Amino acid sequence: MQNYEVGQIVYLLVKGEMKVIPTRVVEAITRKTLEGVATTYMVQLPDKDRSVMDLTELDAEPYNDLNRVREVMLERVTASIEGTIKRSEALARALMGNTQSDAA
Repeated sequence: MQNYEVGQIVYLLVKGEMKVIPTRVVEAITRKTLEGVATTYMVQLPDKDRSVMDLTELDAEPYNDLNRVREVMLERVTASIEGTIKRSEALARALMGNTQSDAA
């Protein structure tokens, strides 16, 4: 897991959705055990109660840069569109034989 500073804004890209939630790191808890050192980050959500949750318990991918969030979202949308186009092309071929998708 990436390291965060208390007070830092972390953007959560919700898995399975095109939704971004800004959160703030409000606590960093470091545990040192025989197995090693682990840090847990508690983030404050932008809901009306300003809920605080463990970052690892949220079903989202954390990013500290909105430009990176934009890149990831655009990559996923592009991949989805390409998949839709390929499936449509394959269906057209199966139903109608050879197609000329680039013909004007």
